[in-house]
Amino acid sequence: VLIASACAAAGSAALALAPDAGLRDIGTSLFAAVVFSATGAYAVLPPVLGRVFVPAAIPAGVDPFAGIMRRLRHREAHPRLFAYFKMRTDPMFGELERMTGSPSVVIDIGTGFGIPAMWLAELFPNASVYGIEPDRRRALFADMMLAGRGSVATGAAPDLPVVPGKADTALMLDMIHHLDDGALRLTLERIRRKLVPGGRLVIRTTIPAGRRTFLRTVEEIRLKLSRARPVYREVGVLTALMKNSGFGNVSSVISGTGREEFWFTAEAGLP
Repeated sequence: VLIASACAAAGSAALALAPDAGLRDIGTSLFAAVVFSATGAYAVLPPVLGRVFVPAAIPAGVDPFAGIMRRLRHREAHPRLFAYFKMRTDPMFGELERMTGSPSVVIDIGTGFGIPAMWLAELFPNASVYGIEPDRRRALFADMMLAGRGSVATGAAPDLPVVPGKADTALMLDMIHHLDDGALRLTLERIRRKLVPGGRLVIRTTIPAGRRTFLRTVEEIRLKLSRARPVYREVGVLTALMKNSGFGNVSSVISGTGREEFWFTAEAGLP
C-alpha cells in the first residue's frame, strides 16, 4: 500500500507540473485523491477496524449460540453458515452439556470446524479443548476459533492430539463410522490411557434404522461423493468394543427424536 500510494502520488504530482492547464488540473485532482486515500488507509482505517474486530465480550455460559456466532461474525461464509444451521437443527447442542458433565480438559477426535469444541468453551470458561482433525483447513480454522483455549492439530484417529497431562473427557462425535474395527479399538485404548481414572468418553454415532431416513440418504450421497466407506455398528457391537477397550458403565440413549444418532457414554477404568 505504501509503495502503491507513493508511486501514484509521484505520478500525479508530475502531471500537475505539466505545461498544459488541463493536464495540471487532472494532476492536481489525482494528487489530492491519492493523498486523501492514503490518509484514510493509514490514519482512519486502522483504528476503525481495531474497534470492529475487538473480541466480543459475552458472559460465558449465558448463550453459547450467541457467543459462537460472535466469534464467527467476521469469518468466511461457509463455516459461519454451517455453524448457524448445525446449532439450530442438530439436537447435539442441547444435549452435549448433559453428556459431558463439567469438563476441564477435553480431547476432541474429529474436531471439524470446532463447533462442539467452541460450544463447550462457551459453557465452561475454565475448560480447554485439544482436538485433532484430518482436514487441514478445518483444523486451522478450529484452532484459531478456540483462541488459546486449547489447540487443534491436523491428523486422524487412531492418533490423538497432544494434551498436557491427562484429560477428564474425550469426544468422538459423528466420526467413528470412518474407522474400521481395528482402528476404532486402537483409538479407544489410547483414549483410555490418556484419560484420568473415571474420565468420561462421549461418543455420538449413527445406528441405522430399519427404514431409510432423509438425513441418512443425504449423508450417504455425501460419503459416496467423497469415496468414503462408512462402517455402521449396532448398539451391542459398539458397547462390546468399548468394554473390551477398558471402559465401564457403558450406556446409550438416542439423540433427539426420530433420528438415527445415538449417544454412548462410558468411564475409563484403571490403566
